[in-house]
Amino acid sequence: MRNYKYFNKVQNSSSISFLICSVLFVIGYFFDFLSNKFNQNQVIRFDDLSSAVKNIIPYVFCFFLSYSILKGKKSIKAFICTSCLYIFYTIFSEQESLIFAILIPLFAYFCFEKFNFYLSSVLILIVSAIFAALLNVIYDYYIDFIMLLSSFISNKGGFSSSAFGFINTFMSAFDIKEFQKMFYFKSFGGVAVINNTVISGAVNLFKSNIILKSVSSFLSGRYYLLFLLSGVYSILLTKVNGISKITLSALFVCMLLSGNVGFILLFILLENVYLFLSVCVLSSLCYLCADIVNLGVGFTLNGSVFELFAYINKPVYLFSIGIVLFSLGYFVTRYFWEKVGISSVVNVYIPKKFKESVSKLGGVSNILRINKFDIEVRNPKIVDTINFDCEVKENKIIVEKSLIDNLKEYIE
Repeated sequence: MRNYKYFNKVQNSSSISFLICSVLFVIGYFFDFLSNKFNQNQVIRFDDLSSAVKNIIPYVFCFFLSYSILKGKKSIKAFICTSCLYIFYTIFSEQESLIFAILIPLFAYFCFEKFNFYLSSVLILIVSAIFAALLNVIYDYYIDFIMLLSSFISNKGGFSSSAFGFINTFMSAFDIKEFQKMFYFKSFGGVAVINNTVISGAVNLFKSNIILKSVSSFLSGRYYLLFLLSGVYSILLTKVNGISKITLSALFVCMLLSGNVGFILLFILLENVYLFLSVCVLSSLCYLCADIVNLGVGFTLNGSVFELFAYINKPVYLFSIGIVLFSLGYFVTRYFWEKVGISSVVNVYIPKKFKESVSKLGGVSNILRINKFDIEVRNPKIVDTINFDCEVKENKIIVEKSLIDNLKEYIE
């Protein structure tokens, strides 16, 4: 259970990383757009610029997460973590997933807490290299599994679209793209023969102006997912505070401008595991609806609002069902907030010796932030002032300094 402490650390320390990387991703998408628009007359290779920007995103995320999460010699430790990530990707070059940019800082946090600086640095380097080598060994088996999974869910009508929606949304939060590539660019996403040329994959078919059923099944649902996540965002924005509000807004704008849903899904995962799983389930409904009404609006890049309006099809179905999905996202998120409290479910670990104090404060969901000398709460009226030795000043609760210091480690 103590591992939840590290999960909390990511949530509390990733805001700057999210902010910077969301801006970088939009810039990369802009270069993709220019490359797609002027692909015949490029003086500047915009696709190379896009690749360069996107390739540095994991390193930027790793550096700023490490800088925020580690104590003492922050810059040096962040540089060490980023260097280890570079070595990791050099050895395991098959996939530069953002998840590894999170795992290395978390492992570094554990090492620097337990061992001295030099031993920890060497240990992080060695483990990163060994883990990368191990992934190289098992990668082919992983691809075989992805192909087997893709084969199982393809060509099964509505089940294919809904299963694709759930799995792809789940994997997008971890920046894992192999599964979607099977449907976007390979035969699992449809095949057509034009002028003796075989065209495979829903995205390639859409690029060639071939609107098959696979476009509705595997591409159109992305736009309904934008409506769903917009509903989630609209209620979350009223509940989170401070830097989290700014971060969430930046990720939402990034999602709309670039079509990248991975960042905001990861934010939701860190905020509340159950809410994230609910979004994944509802995303299967997004893709199923698109398949049922045969929406036929796809994308060639990443599915931004620009592509939505550029390729819009059946606007009545698009917006009417989209509004319903927006409402679903809104009310499901509000349910989780009111019933269980965002940030008070699985991902927040509180040691048993502090649970009683937290309960008297109104629970984790009632705690806004922990300051140096007091604790800010949402609703001071639900604080058990009778059985809790504290002083209430508006929404600030003054308690023993030792309790503040201990809780700050977990609910910072």
